[in-house]
Amino acid sequence: MSSDVQIGSPLRRAFAHNDYARVRPLYDALAHGFTTIEVDVFLEGGQILVGHGKRDLRPHLTLESLYLEPLAALVDARGQIWPDQPLTLLVDVKSEARSTYLAIHDELERHRDMLTHHRRDGVLSGPVTVVVSGHTDPVLMDSQQVRLATRDGRPGDLIDGLTWCTSSISEKFGKLFDWKGEGTFDDGQRRGLRRLVDEIHRVGRTARFWGTSPTMWSELADAGVDQIIADDLPALRRFLLETEG
Repeated sequence: MSSDVQIGSPLRRAFAHNDYARVRPLYDALAHGFTTIEVDVFLEGGQILVGHGKRDLRPHLTLESLYLEPLAALVDARGQIWPDQPLTLLVDVKSEARSTYLAIHDELERHRDMLTHHRRDGVLSGPVTVVVSGHTDPVLMDSQQVRLATRDGRPGDLIDGLTWCTSSISEKFGKLFDWKGEGTFDDGQRRGLRRLVDEIHRVGRTARFWGTSPTMWSELADAGVDQIIADDLPALRRFLLETEG
C-alpha cells in the first residue's frame, strides 16, 4: 500500500543519481529522504523508456510505471510527499529534445494534479516538481503558457541569456575544475567554484555538479551547491545530517 511506504525526513541537498538502477527505484531514495531523484529517459516507439543507454531499455520500464504512477499513488494516499518540501524528479533526456519533451509533457498532463505548475504570472506549487535536463528545447518550453516542468541549463546560459523556463544550472565538475577529489583543492579553483555558485544564486537558479565523488562533498557543501549527487544513499544521508544537523 502507498500509505505504508517509508519516507525519511527530507534532506534538501540530497540527489539520488541514476535512481532507476537501484533494487527499489524511487522507494529507496524516499526512505533516505532524498528530495531530488534522477531518471534517464529515451523516447522509443512512442514510450518514455528508462535506462542509462539504449541497450538497457525494456518495454515495461517506463517513466510512467516506475515514477509517475507510484508518485501519484503516494500523493493520493498521503496528500503530499513531505509537508513543506516538494520531491524533485529530474528527467535526464537522452533522445531528441523536442519530440521527447512533447511526449514527456503528455505524460505529465495525466498527473497534473500532483505537479508544480509554472505560469508567467506565478508558480502553483505541488507535491512533485519536474525538471528536464540533458537534451532540452528551451524555445519550445518558453512558448508554453503553462508548463509542468522547468529546464536544467548550463553555465553558458549565464552568458548567452537565461530563459524563463530555466530553473537550475549544472555541469560536469571535471569540465570546469582539475581537482579529482584527491589531495588539496587548489585555493584558486575553490574561489572559482564559489564565484560560479554565487553567480548562479544571484540570478535565482540552483547549482549542481555531476561527475563528483564523496571526497568532494565537503567542498561542494561549503561552496553552497544546492544538490549533492550520490550513488551511496546512506553515506550522503549521514554526511548531510552530520554537517547540516
